[in-house]
Amino acid sequence: MDSYAAKMCNLILGNSEEKSVLEITQFGPKLKFLEATSISICGAYLSPKINDCAVQNNKLLQINKEDVMSFGKRELGCRV
Repeated sequence: MDSYAAKMCNLILGNSEEKSVLEITQFGPKLKFLEATSISICGAYLSPKINDCAVQNNKLLQINKEDVMSFGKRELGCRV
């Protein structure tokens, strides 16, 4: 577990540091969101995209219902 990245995500989202996070290692899944939410991607840079548009790590991202998150080439690190 990348505890630094987990804490960073929770701080960006305004959560307590102990809240649960999803950790991805080496390459990522393709995820479809069933409802609107806010997320943050911290840690390794795995070329994240929302609806095929590149997004940055360490930012607050607003997700709409039916949005699809995917990951591409691993550029830096191994856990996100």
